[in-house]
Amino acid sequence: MELQTDQPSTECREKALKMLDQISRKSAVSLASLGEEERWLMLSLAALSLSPGQEYSEKEVNEALLAWLQAGEGMLRIDHVELRRVLIDFGLWRRRDGGRAYSLNCPQTDDRFATIIAAFGEDDGKALISQRRTSALQARAARRAARLAL
Repeated sequence: MELQTDQPSTECREKALKMLDQISRKSAVSLASLGEEERWLMLSLAALSLSPGQEYSEKEVNEALLAWLQAGEGMLRIDHVELRRVLIDFGLWRRRDGGRAYSLNCPQTDDRFATIIAAFGEDDGKALISQRRTSALQARAARRAARLAL
């Protein structure tokens, strides 16, 4: 499933939610094991833990990433420091003043990030991930209980 940059945001959102549902069924997934589109989706949602147009201290960024990772309940196998570095390396976040200031960056080289922003608008990425992950874990527990009842 691929997120096309020319799709209307509702269609893109539906595809992204399906992709997120698939990822939510897994535990301790590394970013490297995800497909390119899945990786961009997860990184974009993590990047959106910062609000556009604001600067954050390293402490605030770390707190935002820790909260985002906690919302996923172990879905991704990455710590907040590595995730922060990846977000900067992918150009989704900008770091200034030797790491004293961080901000959301909309990379000009890739439209996928803008597509995901348009698809999810002002949604709370943490709540979205938490809801999808909780739903996946509940479904897994129900399947397990059904198998044990046989």
